[in-house]
Amino acid sequence: MKMCLFPARRHWMGVALLLFVGLLTAACTGAPLSPSWAGLSVVGDGQNILIAFNERLVLINPTNGRPVELRNEDNQVRVDEQGNPRTWNIPAPDNNQTKFYAAPVSLDAETMLVLTYTRKAFVIDARNGRIDNPSGVDLAGHVISPPVIDGDRVYVGFTERNFAAYSLQSLAEGTGVVTPLWTFETDHGVWASALLVEGVLYVPCMNHNLYALDAETGTLLWTADLQGAITSTPVYLDGRLYIGTLNRRVYEVSVEDGIILSEFTTQDWVWGAPVIAAGVLYIGDMAGNVYALEISADGLVQRWSARPATMGIRATPVVADGYVIVAARDTWVYWLNSSDGSPVLDSDGNPLKRQVGGEVLADMLVIRPSETLDIPQPLLIVSTMNNAELLVAFGIENGQRQWVYGR
Repeated sequence: MKMCLFPARRHWMGVALLLFVGLLTAACTGAPLSPSWAGLSVVGDGQNILIAFNERLVLINPTNGRPVELRNEDNQVRVDEQGNPRTWNIPAPDNNQTKFYAAPVSLDAETMLVLTYTRKAFVIDARNGRIDNPSGVDLAGHVISPPVIDGDRVYVGFTERNFAAYSLQSLAEGTGVVTPLWTFETDHGVWASALLVEGVLYVPCMNHNLYALDAETGTLLWTADLQGAITSTPVYLDGRLYIGTLNRRVYEVSVEDGIILSEFTTQDWVWGAPVIAAGVLYIGDMAGNVYALEISADGLVQRWSARPATMGIRATPVVADGYVIVAARDTWVYWLNSSDGSPVLDSDGNPLKRQVGGEVLADMLVIRPSETLDIPQPLLIVSTMNNAELLVAFGIENGQRQWVYGR
C-alpha cells in the first residue's frame, strides 16, 4: 500500500483543509490537482500578460484584457477561414488532458518553455502562439511551480519528491524520456520554485527542510529544518533568506550555513512568499492577517499587523505607491497604507476594497505605463478561480475596474 506521511498542524479550516488535502493527495498519488489556480507572468516590452490555467495558455493585452492578436510580418492581423482574427490562445495538445499551473518561461524573444502537472515539457513558438512539439518531453514527475532557467540549465521541483537539473537543449529538442543531469532526492514534494543566487540553489520542500544545493553538481551544502511544510520561494536580501512555513512562522536564515537567525510567529499558516520593500518584510497568513516586519539587527520586529480579510491570504502582497495590496480567499482585494496597515480610504471616505468573482490563490501582477504601453495608471492584475473572471485589472491608484478577462 502506498503511503504519504505528512507532518501538519492539527487545526484544519474549511476549504483551506480541502485545498491542502487535495494537493497532498495529488502529490502522493499523481491524481489531478483540485482546485486549480492560474500561473501568471509578464511577456515582452508591451507587458502582455501570459496566463496558464487548467488546459489552456492565453496571452492577454494589458490595455483591454483581450487575447493578443497574431500578426504577420507586415503587422497585419491574421485571420482564420471565417475571417475572424487569430489570437494567441493555445489549447492543450493532448485532448485537453494537460494541466497547467505554472506560466511558461521565456527562453528568448521567440521561444518559451512550459512544464506541466501531467509530467510533460513543451516548447512554444511565441511569435505564432503554438506548441512546436505536441508530443512533449517526458519529465520525472508532476510540476506545479515554474522552473528556474540559468544559461543551459533548467532546475525543476516535482510534487511527489525530488529536485532535478536538466539540460535546456534536452528539454527544447529532445523526445520521449529525458534523463536529468542530476537529481537531489527528497522524501516529499517540492511545490515552489527554487531560488538561485550566485551558483547556489535554495530549494524549499514540503518535508520542512530548506536545502542549499550547488547548482552545478546538485551537491548538498546545508539543510535548515524549518519545522513546517514550505510552499513558497525564499526571498534573498544581503546574505539572508526570508521564508514562511505552515507551522505559523516566518524565518530569517543565513545563506552561509543555514542557521536560523530569527523567527516571527504568525497567527496561521504562511502559504505565500514575502515581499521586501525599504527594509520591511510584508507577508500574509491563512487567517487573513497581514504583517509588516522590520528587518533589523535584532531580527524580525513587528512594525504593524492588520486583519483586513475574513479568509486566508495565500497570494504574496503587492507593495506599490505607498500601498500594501492583498487579495484573499474571501473574494476581496484590500488596499492598506504601508506605513501603519490602516485601510486606504476611497473618495467617499470608505475603506478601499474591491470584490472579484472568486477566490484568489495566485500571485498578483503590477503593470506600469511605459514607452511601449499606453495606460493612464499602473494596473493591478488579479486572477480568480472563477472562469468568468480569470483576470481582473484594477487601477492601483483608485481601485477602479479597468477590464475583465473570462472564458
